[in-house]
Amino acid sequence: MTIITAFAGIRTYVSEAQRSPEPEWGSLWVEHVIEPYWQYWGEGQLQAGRTRTLAERPVRDLAYLVAAVEALERSAVNEIAGTALRRANSLLPKEAPTVLYMDPLPPTNRSAAEGVIGACVGDNIQISINPFMDQDWFRWVPWVLAHEYHHAVWGYQYFVRRQQPPPDLLTALLIEGEADAFGRLVSEGPEPSWTRELSPEQERRQWQAMQPLLASRDPAVHQRFLFGDSRAGVPRSGYTIGYRIVQRYLERHPAQSVVDLLSMDAAAILTGSGYDGA
Repeated sequence: MTIITAFAGIRTYVSEAQRSPEPEWGSLWVEHVIEPYWQYWGEGQLQAGRTRTLAERPVRDLAYLVAAVEALERSAVNEIAGTALRRANSLLPKEAPTVLYMDPLPPTNRSAAEGVIGACVGDNIQISINPFMDQDWFRWVPWVLAHEYHHAVWGYQYFVRRQQPPPDLLTALLIEGEADAFGRLVSEGPEPSWTRELSPEQERRQWQAMQPLLASRDPAVHQRFLFGDSRAGVPRSGYTIGYRIVQRYLERHPAQSVVDLLSMDAAAILTGSGYDGA
């Protein structure tokens, strides 16, 4: 396990950007924040191209970057992350070593109220943190890390070992539900907002809307339900429902753990859960 932070590169980027015209900040960001680290965590990994495109977008709020890096460096985030990854690995051993890359979350990204978001990049993990969104942001780090770690193991099992096609909607829901159940197991902390975003009525309506589409492999359908579509009045619902299905299954099968679900078919988990939208 290796932990890499972009903090030193960000300090250099800020220093150079303060002396340069703003149109040059994009190239400075790539030079100082992306290039020095990319070969260690992103290069050659699954979806590396998409990850690189997103990573190359520069953060232009220089004052925020300085304050965020200072706050993160004062914190015990490396120790928290290291402890969480070791626990994740003890519960769910992974064949390839994990590289964790950490950087500040752009202040414009408000997708998680907790201020901590993650991404699985093949065998590796990226975690981005805004230490000012939630004063207790550090308590969410183990959950997010475990979630992404589970994705890495699940992806290897599903695509490499089992040679499965791109997942259908039901499988996509349960990918997230299992990852969050593993996050709960590793962190032993409170549930984050994305696992409980729906009212009972919203949950019932969204499950009804999903049912005819559970076999769909259309990325647009997955995007709509996992991340929501404000224009169509669809709330972000896939994470909550996927988590509910998995939790219901584990409650009904107490002798099994979330790790046991890695080799199970999604339809069997749904059937075994007895989930009906409530």
